[in-house]
Amino acid sequence: MTVAFFTDFEEIDVLPMGLADYCADNGIKCYTYEHPEIEFSVEEN
Repeated sequence: MTVAFFTDFEEIDVLPMGLADYCADNGIKCYTYEHPEIEFSVEEN
């Protein structure tokens, strides 16, 4: 999973699989996580 943080609500035309490369090419910070690093939880109300 790749997560990117943009400064504004800008629209980009990039496929999710190309997001990391897009960020690298444009100087945008992004973070990439592998599946063992991600934990999903369900919060009960």
